[in-house]
Amino acid sequence: MESRAVRHRLEVEEWDEKAQLWLRDAEELWECVGSGIRGSPHITSLTLSNLCEEAAPVVLRALRDSELRLQHLSLRIDPVSATSSLSEGGLLPQSIRRHRLQLESLDLKSLHVLSDEHLVQTLTEIRECSKLQRLCLADTDIAEFDSYHRLCLELSGILTDCHGLREIDLNGTEIFVQGHEQIVDEGIRAATNLTKLHCHSAFRFAPASGAWLLQAVTKCSSLKSLKVERHSGLLDWAAPNTQGAIGSFMNLKRLRYLSLDNNCLDREALLGLTVALTECEVLQELKLCFDGEINCTTARLLGRNFGRMPGLAVLILSNPYAVYREKRRIEATQTPRMTSPAASLFTIWISKCLNLRVLDIATTKLLDNGIP
Repeated sequence: MESRAVRHRLEVEEWDEKAQLWLRDAEELWECVGSGIRGSPHITSLTLSNLCEEAAPVVLRALRDSELRLQHLSLRIDPVSATSSLSEGGLLPQSIRRHRLQLESLDLKSLHVLSDEHLVQTLTEIRECSKLQRLCLADTDIAEFDSYHRLCLELSGILTDCHGLREIDLNGTEIFVQGHEQIVDEGIRAATNLTKLHCHSAFRFAPASGAWLLQAVTKCSSLKSLKVERHSGLLDWAAPNTQGAIGSFMNLKRLRYLSLDNNCLDREALLGLTVALTECEVLQELKLCFDGEINCTTARLLGRNFGRMPGLAVLILSNPYAVYREKRRIEATQTPRMTSPAASLFTIWISKCLNLRVLDIATTKLLDNGIP
């Protein structure tokens, strides 16, 4: 009875303009959902989460055959249960092709369940989305595919051809670790209208690749939000061209948010970066990753640099992946004493950040809490 009631409601009631469904273990509903998609031409924004083996082909066929004029599409694929069915007949690229003239926002995660051929086709169709402004391809490890080189070319083509693209999320795509990173970097250089770029990795950059990426990113003068995390070779101060690349951050005059967590930032790179960021007058939130020691000279220079960032409201220097190492030390005293000379100098200068609301320096060894 309950199943029939649910089926009747989906078939009869009009869906909201923003249709959001959380799909989980409801095999009886897939055809009903597909029918609802086909019969709701007024929908412009569609979010389908947790697509599994049974749901994927039904939903994608409905999208391919529907009369919708979708502007926003989010497909969250269950990476455990959705496997071969997603690639059958190239349904995903066909669905994107059907709506490519209207799509402004496209959120596709966990596409590693696709075959090489269909992932290439999908990226090729995305290149044709002329109105695309926001793209998320997170959690798709492109480096695992045999056609990695071709995929990088297609991704670079998206950055180059989608002139209206403002935001792109490449977290977990691992596009900078296989020696083809220059291909994608060329696309980033061409994407001059980007305002948001997020990219984290589980692997290490070659130092030259890190400098190449930084130089590419800092060409995007419109960037307001930049997150490049867990690229442990990104900020190697001793690597060729890295110092110039870090200095080029001063070109990002509109930058409001910067996160470089867990990039193995050394003291020289930290100082060089903060000097460059003093030119970013609207910077509000800065997340770095530094768990090394800071002496008095470095503390004074850092404090002075941060003090020249008038809009800074959030400053996080702690390494979030090292906090657990300090937890026992901090909990042991409850109230760490800011008694070291370096801490005192840093505090004096940081007090000039009149808008500062959040300060986290737990792992930077500025605190002298008396615990050996």
